[in-house]
Amino acid sequence: MQIAMILCEAFPMLDHALTAALVRSVRRAAGDGAAVLVTDTVTGAPVLSADGVAVAPDAEAAALASADLLLIAGGPDAALYMPMRLRDALRLAAARGATLGGLGHGAHVLSALGYLDGHRAVLPPAPEPLGPFPPPRPITHEDADFVHDGARLTCRGGLATGAALLDWVAGRSAPALAHAAARGLHAEGLLPACERGALPAPEDGVATPPGDPLIARMKAIMGAHIAEPLSLTEIARLLGLSPKQLRSRCQRIEGASPARVYVALRLDHARLLVERTMRPIADIAGAAGFESPSSFTRSFREQYALSPRDLRAGALFGPARAQAAETGAQPA
Repeated sequence: MQIAMILCEAFPMLDHALTAALVRSVRRAAGDGAAVLVTDTVTGAPVLSADGVAVAPDAEAAALASADLLLIAGGPDAALYMPMRLRDALRLAAARGATLGGLGHGAHVLSALGYLDGHRAVLPPAPEPLGPFPPPRPITHEDADFVHDGARLTCRGGLATGAALLDWVAGRSAPALAHAAARGLHAEGLLPACERGALPAPEDGVATPPGDPLIARMKAIMGAHIAEPLSLTEIARLLGLSPKQLRSRCQRIEGASPARVYVALRLDHARLLVERTMRPIADIAGAAGFESPSSFTRSFREQYALSPRDLRAGALFGPARAQAAETGAQPA
């Protein structure tokens, strides 16, 4: 997974630090290739945080073009200066289906450019005037730490950034990886907040016992490779086990083979996408690592006793999605 941040003047340093810490925790849990953080700035030059710390853009800032999550962080005046390089980055990311996120006042940037239209969002009080932009179109303001509404993620900033990012990791990869990342940060206390954004805790009977860190890491590795599943031989190698040792250990702890555990994690990820986005079922099949929509639907039905379309039809969507489902629209 690739996370990109665009920093505007007076951005809160804590937002950047928490994002970087989360990426490091994901990499510790699932390998160096599991997550990447790229930092850019609104000017392309160093910008000052609210604490007066100068942060320069990464040399690889061009990698914004392939980010899975593009975050905007800034101070109260973030929406007063939105150059074309910022607008282009958001436009390209939205066209690719990436999640657009606003941390604290960064949400006003998304709002001013219309990216929160029709979405639920967390917006801090805006300074007056909010630049030469028209008032935002309908946004359902939420009194919450964060809101993950489809391909939009907004939060109050501060510690809520950690909870919001864990929620995104759970939806983008797997809840197991989010839990592993939280443990790596010693921040399990953020997980209850994430549950309000549909981050499920491990179910009774399948939670990894604290005495078996290898199985916890196995799940984290699997969670980091959902769309392009690794072979069980490769996972065993990363864990320092033989495939036979991994099978035996997993069967003893989980009551299921590693292959079954992997499929269950991928289906859990797919279920979240079905319930909280309007992505086509065929796209979700690919995002969950299935070779064809038919094989995905068959496995999904075996796991949940109903098809992805039936689950979506009965799910409780936000107001924008409920209306979209009725009209046939496809909100981002």
